[in-house]
Amino acid sequence: MRLFVGIPVPASATYDEVAREVGVLAPSARPVLAGAWHITLRFLGEVLDPEPVEDALDAACRGRPALPCVVEGIGTFPGTGFPPDKKARVVWAGVRAPGIDALASAVEQTTAGFGDPPESRRFVAHVTLARLGNPADLRSLVSRHKSTLFAQGLLDRVVLYRSSQGPAGPRYDVVHTARLGA
Repeated sequence: MRLFVGIPVPASATYDEVAREVGVLAPSARPVLAGAWHITLRFLGEVLDPEPVEDALDAACRGRPALPCVVEGIGTFPGTGFPPDKKARVVWAGVRAPGIDALASAVEQTTAGFGDPPESRRFVAHVTLARLGNPADLRSLVSRHKSTLFAQGLLDRVVLYRSSQGPAGPRYDVVHTARLGA
């Protein structure tokens, strides 16, 4: 199974609206399907048996509170402000949630022995809106949406997802849920 660990974010039509704008500016954009918005904590890749990963996630989440969050503004990978030859490949909405870095670190530590090795890049809490087939200069879009409020609420669960490729893009199915908070 191709697995990853994520946190579902509060729902909002704004994710879809901004993803459509990305598609107008970058026709090669592949938006994340509506309802699949999440923060990826760790990509695992192929894992034969999810049960030990489920146990590790339960351990990482045990005793941790739900996290208040605000999803606001957009950015790109690579980031804006680079020389013109470094154009965006991914467009994302920013996430502010006190405690999310510690949660991501705990998830990484408890799942380090499963699947692909953890990434060496610094964790950046974000919600991917679209991936671009052809890099594009989206600085005007980033500037226009620097204060756009997507959603706010509580991050109350960590989910082990199975990712399957389909004709409309990837589909994410819940394999296991570890609750945060009481």
